[in-house]
Amino acid sequence: MTNKQKEKIIVLRQDGTSYKEIAEQLDLSVNTVKSYCQRHELQTYVKVRNSLRLCMQCHAEIPQTPKHKAKKFCCDKCRQLW
Repeated sequence: MTNKQKEKIIVLRQDGTSYKEIAEQLDLSVNTVKSYCQRHELQTYVKVRNSLRLCMQCHAEIPQTPKHKAKKFCCDKCRQLW
């Protein structure tokens, strides 16, 4: 992958373009584009959707940590009650 393609992926991804559309435009594999985006945290629409989540027990907002498994509960007490 060239530097020009990498720059284009960044621009297109920030505009919300899907992996498939980017791959077709740049004549790359979808998996190549997806891997590049994941390594460089270019999952804009995914990050927005998962950045806050509600506790399954008390429905309080839980801030999520990037590159970690999504939290389902705000505290141990809620997890144990569930």
